[in-house]
Amino acid sequence: NPEQESIAIVRKKSDRIAQSSLDISLDQMLAMTNPTRSTKKQITKTVDEIASEMEDIFSSDSDRYKFTEWPGTDSLERVIYGYFSEFVLFVAERVKERHLDTSGWQMVLPSRLTDYKPSDSNTTERLDVSLFLEDMHKEAAALKESDYADMFAIVEVKRRDSPAEINNALSQLFCYSQNIYINQLNRRFLWGLTIWGSYVCAEVMVHDKVLVSSTMDIRKAEGRKQLVSLLVHWSACSTERLGYDPSMRRRELTR
Repeated sequence: NPEQESIAIVRKKSDRIAQSSLDISLDQMLAMTNPTRSTKKQITKTVDEIASEMEDIFSSDSDRYKFTEWPGTDSLERVIYGYFSEFVLFVAERVKERHLDTSGWQMVLPSRLTDYKPSDSNTTERLDVSLFLEDMHKEAAALKESDYADMFAIVEVKRRDSPAEINNALSQLFCYSQNIYINQLNRRFLWGLTIWGSYVCAEVMVHDKVLVSSTMDIRKAEGRKQLVSLLVHWSACSTERLGYDPSMRRRELTR
């Protein structure tokens, strides 16, 4: 089967790259977004406020948000999809409340679809969760868009945090990322997330290596604030620092 052979070749290359990944601190990764001094102050204030509101919810008896029951290891992957997407939406709604008319800000939103095959994929492999950038004046809700052509980042979810699962998640992430490069000629590098149970890592993928952040534990207040911080940094980040080439624009074809 030609498709299976092609996938095997890409996966083999992705395995090699995943095994040579470079670990850096989350602070080093956040510094790559390179916010201006004034934007950095806005980010810090926004992160503190959102994280504080989130902790108030965790300390209450409210059952409004499912992510307050984020499971540990050995939970079904599809359960984690929903918790993560809800977490992202929680942050996006509050970023919008605070920065609706702030120049340079955007929302980071999840796709409505999970465990799915994008329509513009050239393989049969399925994505767990995908993230998109959206204008602040649009609705803060999961998007019906799901194609590689519009995708900002890919999220790969695993049930356990064993070394084999961690390496497999990185390999899959890098493998899927090639479809983004195929469909987005203006991408110079990519961001991604891997999740193992309640542990989250951020990744930056360039053509020959993967940078992996320190781990964020969503069951702990510090880890939740770190993930909030990453999402807010992305929301305030320039398109260039998000991995796009600002000199290139995609033009929609018309008949």
